[in-house]
Amino acid sequence: MSRTGNRRELLRGPLSYGVVFVLATVVGWRSSVSSVFALVLLCVGDGFAELFGKAYGKGRILGSLPYNRKKTLAGTLAFVVFSWISMELLLALPQTQQHLVLPNFSPLERSLRIGGVCAVAALAESSTNSDWDNVIVYAAGAVAASIVF
Repeated sequence: MSRTGNRRELLRGPLSYGVVFVLATVVGWRSSVSSVFALVLLCVGDGFAELFGKAYGKGRILGSLPYNRKKTLAGTLAFVVFSWISMELLLALPQTQQHLVLPNFSPLERSLRIGGVCAVAALAESSTNSDWDNVIVYAAGAVAASIVF
């Protein structure tokens, strides 16, 4: 559960993750599109950003971001790509279509809007080194999704 072995890290990371899930349930009770979208961003995007950032973020091209040396271009790109694909796959499920009612966009326009929300959340995630970045990713994703959809 801890990246560095520090016990205090357990309080911040998993606690903020749990707080975000409770917040998403409470806030998204009536309008679930932005909450579900933000949870996909948090679970998939943030997870793949960590994996790809550590695995491929050591090179010159995919290395550190100019505005945050602790984050990598590989991680940020993975965040966008994998959260975008995951949201597209989630929206393709028939049961999801019954519960998440989106405005009637063309498939291309809907996909571009999804990609835009993923990019906004990735930018928010890559611009902070805070232990509470889970909350920041959720908030950025939920706000962007509620504006776009």
